[in-house]
Amino acid sequence: TLSWSTEYSGGNDTWYYGRLGPGAGSSPTIVGPDGHPELVVVTDGLSPMNIRFFDAVTGAACGSAPVTFGGLGNSTSEQSVVVAGNRVMVVNNWWDQALGKACEDITKGNPWIQHVCPAVLGEAAYGVAQFSVDIGSCAVKLEWVNTEVSCTSSIPVVSLQDEIAYCLGKRGLTFTIEAIDWISGQSLFHVPLGNDLTYNSMYAGTEIGARNDIIIGTLAGILRVAPNAADGE
Repeated sequence: TLSWSTEYSGGNDTWYYGRLGPGAGSSPTIVGPDGHPELVVVTDGLSPMNIRFFDAVTGAACGSAPVTFGGLGNSTSEQSVVVAGNRVMVVNNWWDQALGKACEDITKGNPWIQHVCPAVLGEAAYGVAQFSVDIGSCAVKLEWVNTEVSCTSSIPVVSLQDEIAYCLGKRGLTFTIEAIDWISGQSLFHVPLGNDLTYNSMYAGTEIGARNDIIIGTLAGILRVAPNAADGE
């Protein structure tokens, strides 16, 4: 049975290019630092978008904050919010809407293809931000912003062991694996993959494997990036 349902929008959100559809820009993610669900977090379908928290038991709207990635006029996301403890991380999927208009000319007659076209073409959107939420008061605080990293259309993952967030990103024309310090937001390193669009993750989730490796789905199949044994890792 349905436990709760909470409206936070009038249901008339704009369908921006790069989005799979209007409405909430992310799958719900549970926030529960003590091991049990406390809050549910999503990003909404507005631009600039907001990060929104809800009580996991009652569904009551809790706290929210705008996500501007350091002052961008527009922002949106199609990726799930990444959670560790009471900290959450969001990525930017706002693409130049002029590119979306060009995609309309290429893919006439199919609105869904028109809107995902920028992601298929490997267009990069830059911006990663982290917020913290106080479980008791629902106060939301911006912890850091990194405007130089692109997580393209991949869902990041965080390693609690080394406090590093990973995602499939892009630098120029080259797809990369990006490593970001979970606490400070500093870019730690990146691994170049290649310029081919087959490295495009197309909204897939990044996973940490059992052998200190990164595994993610791409347009060409499953990609695995592992430490270099010659480096003694």
